[in-house]
Amino acid sequence: MSGSEGDLNTWLLVASSWLWTPLSQGQALVCSITALEQCIAQVPKHVAHKVPNTLSQAQQALGGRGALVYPFDDASIEGLVLLSESAIPTQVSAYWNEQTYSLPLKQQYELTLWHELGHIEIGKLQPQQAPWSAYQHEWLADVYLVWRLALERRDEALAWQQYHRRNLALMTDVAAMSHWSSPILWQLFQRYTWSELGEFSDFQSLFNDFYPHCHQYSKDELAEYASLVGRTFGRGRTFSLPNYMFWRRPALGQYLQPTLSTMMGERVANDWLLEHQMYTSE
Repeated sequence: MSGSEGDLNTWLLVASSWLWTPLSQGQALVCSITALEQCIAQVPKHVAHKVPNTLSQAQQALGGRGALVYPFDDASIEGLVLLSESAIPTQVSAYWNEQTYSLPLKQQYELTLWHELGHIEIGKLQPQQAPWSAYQHEWLADVYLVWRLALERRDEALAWQQYHRRNLALMTDVAAMSHWSSPILWQLFQRYTWSELGEFSDFQSLFNDFYPHCHQYSKDELAEYASLVGRTFGRGRTFSLPNYMFWRRPALGQYLQPTLSTMMGERVANDWLLEHQMYTSE
């Protein structure tokens, strides 16, 4: 799909509140809750019972989130994406260095949609051992989002926006660790140039090339990062422990540095990382 086709699909969704969008092996239905009944009427009857059929059911399922995906194992429909436009964030903020930093989010409507479509595509990829964990599903969906941006020749800044969004969300609330794709996206950006990412004609090809070389963290390792982030950015901290989780600090600093530099400026960000023993020159 070209960038112009992506723009057209977004316009059609805004105008009609539902659309069919192509995937690698079929199509998915995208529904806005503003016209839920009309959209659900497009769902084949034999799978319609698997999705919310009323506005109250949809709102309850979304739980305040901006989007929710329902994958199907069906030849006629690969999945349904439910969107609540009013709940899709327009900015993300975090507090550190004694002030609040905010990042406006551009084209978040389309990026949210691509992330959810990524969940459907990932369901078709067969993991070598156990099924994908919830965390793997989230970072793979963000890799899909970044690939779609590159494939359609969109601005690379939108990919970095997603990266910064994940970092800032984690710095605000360690519960966002479940969606912290930044360590994986950092590896993706190190391995490929923006033009090289766009040369993968399908997501399966990128997955096959990238996944075997991707370093992934275990649950215990992620828990250590969460503890370090909470200790560093949590507003309830009462004293400094500069050596706390010292073995995780350089890597955390590496993943945070692009975001801190964007928000604070490179010099101030590097001084802050040095102060917190997270600075790395690599």
